[in-house]
Amino acid sequence: MFIFDVHAWLSHYPITYTCCIAASTVAVSEVIWFAYKYIRTFIPRKEVFDVLMFNENGYECIFQHHKNVNKSAPLKCKNVNCSQNSINRIIETIDKAQYCIDMAMFTFNSTELFEALKQAMARGVQLRIICENSRAFKAGTSIWMLINLGAMMRGPKSLSLMHHKFCIIDEELRVEEICLERGRRTKPNLCNSCIINGSANWTIRGFGGNWENIVITTNNVMIKELQAEFNRMWKAFTISLEPVEDMKMFA
Repeated sequence: MFIFDVHAWLSHYPITYTCCIAASTVAVSEVIWFAYKYIRTFIPRKEVFDVLMFNENGYECIFQHHKNVNKSAPLKCKNVNCSQNSINRIIETIDKAQYCIDMAMFTFNSTELFEALKQAMARGVQLRIICENSRAFKAGTSIWMLINLGAMMRGPKSLSLMHHKFCIIDEELRVEEICLERGRRTKPNLCNSCIINGSANWTIRGFGGNWENIVITTNNVMIKELQAEFNRMWKAFTISLEPVEDMKMFA
């Protein structure tokens, strides 16, 4: 009885053998990838819906926070209107980003949120920014520093203002797009998409001098709507900023 030994046959053809192993690996990888996507649809996600308020009582405790800044244990602030607690909640959300952050912001100069975005980029998170052009060139803005670190920025060529203040983190289709750009060298981890949206610019005045609100949510409808609008603006806006060597010109 004739028995065909596939392994023995392939051992005589090393190139064919290598190609078969590579093809099998890719096939198994794709099966696992689609199985992962299928199973993921049945995994319940914890719904997040946090409403942050900024008002005249937000900085009543600011001196306590400054005194506690170098201590290892965080300050347990009793101020229900504490602006610093709200800023920390935004930072906590940014710190969970694994793949991408798309931010549409009228103006931005918060040192703390700049550091959070800087750390995210250091982890390999892609940052795209849509900004009002007149504000991007303004002294004190953090936009240029982020661009010099590798962020991509676009803005409108229009007399109308780009007045949005929202941020999208790890939107599902955007994550898949990034993985395809990377040649699927890495498979997406199980990450929760979310948005940070509200009336406040990410500025010192926005968090400490105005009456503002910010909502952090994992609501899928809101995420997809804001991501679709961000993508539309990103394609429509032609003005982009490039890294500059001399930051003194914007001081």
